[in-house]
Amino acid sequence: LPCHCVNVFVPLIQVDEFNGATEFLLGTHVLDQGAEVEVKNHVQPRLRAGSAVIMDYRLAHRGGANLSDARRIVLYFTYSTPWWVD
Repeated sequence: LPCHCVNVFVPLIQVDEFNGATEFLLGTHVLDQGAEVEVKNHVQPRLRAGSAVIMDYRLAHRGGANLSDARRIVLYFTYSTPWWVD
């Protein structure tokens, strides 16, 4: 199926592996639900404040552990086709 929904992440601070940047499991947006995935095949981009990541809603992702003393502030937008409901 074509992409029916996208997420946009916009960090308001710099994010990296130390403060728990979001991890993405590449290719998972085309797998069947319940398929096994190698978690080691993830990417965790370092992002400057105000940059953006746009991803297919079906892509498996997770926030990393925030090992810093600061809050990890990220704006999160979701855009979808009119017929889709979560």
